[in-house]
Amino acid sequence: MMRIVLLAAAQSQNTRSLASSWRGAGHDVTIVSLHGDRCDGIPVHELRAGPLGRFGAIALAPRLRALLARVQPDVLVGYHLSSYGLLGALSGFRPYALIAAGGDILPEQYGGPLRRLLMPAAGRFALARADLAIAWAPHLADRMKALGFPTRKIVTLPRGVDLERFQPPAEPRHPADPAVAIVSTRGLQPMYRIDRLIRAVAHLAERGIPARARILGDGPDRARLLGLRDELSLGQAVEIPGAQSYEGVATALRASDVYVSLVPSDGVSCSLLEAMACGVFPVARDIPANRHWIDGNVSGILLESDEPTAVADAIARAWSDPALRAQAARINLERVRARANLGENAARILEALAGLSANSVRRATAS
Repeated sequence: MMRIVLLAAAQSQNTRSLASSWRGAGHDVTIVSLHGDRCDGIPVHELRAGPLGRFGAIALAPRLRALLARVQPDVLVGYHLSSYGLLGALSGFRPYALIAAGGDILPEQYGGPLRRLLMPAAGRFALARADLAIAWAPHLADRMKALGFPTRKIVTLPRGVDLERFQPPAEPRHPADPAVAIVSTRGLQPMYRIDRLIRAVAHLAERGIPARARILGDGPDRARLLGLRDELSLGQAVEIPGAQSYEGVATALRASDVYVSLVPSDGVSCSLLEAMACGVFPVARDIPANRHWIDGNVSGILLESDEPTAVADAIARAWSDPALRAQAARINLERVRARANLGENAARILEALAGLSANSVRRATAS
């Protein structure tokens, strides 16, 4: 059994999933977060960042060092290079592992000029002090190599999804109405382009193609998206019910025909993998993160553009071709089972972390 401290956002479902899988494997897991929250029975220690946000968190390094001295973990893991990863690096604790998820390392997701300048520098600083780095996808590993991190210290694999919870329906969906059932499970933030999906539903209606979209999740864009739905007179054709439990998301996926994700840059999308595991046909942007999982026009449709007309065209094509949807469901389920099993991937990550811990013990004994 290892004692692991996971330095990460306690309120994130990704953090909860990862920490729970490690605890389920019999390890002692503690989460240290800038914002306290309950996390499925896993202890959470809060380090408040103050008004400067995550960059102000560097002032918390002494408090983190004191906490680590009390907990005495076998390994420290920082989730996201340029925020928690930076804080972990400043603590000086070893052995130290980093996890790169996407927006923390991809320059196109950095936003404004200041963020594009500071975040790569923060990531490079954190990597220089890490003993191991875990990349959820190959293009993230390539970015870490470009920042100077040794290839031999990188483990590349997705976190994965719970395949017992996310699985296809027992029977194919046979709706009582002819409407194509569309689902989105991304956050309600501008970067996810949910407004383009809502406008695509309006285009489908104009073409006489009945469609119903369930847009799950929550975020600062929710009020604006509800207003757009009403402006386009879509009524019950677009549901925006808010955040759902894992079970609620799985149920919605199994009742859907087409999954849509329009984010222009990504790490590895667990929401995409969950949809694939449930047999939902994916329509997503043609970006490295999605090419790693989807074969365009074979196991999904990859979009060059997120213009609503292009999104509507893709949904209409998928809906008109049941054979393509069936083929995609078969391929995607096999792919997710082979490469994105949460339990199996968690075991591989734990094996790498255990190697760090053992090496640290050997170095301490030798000295």
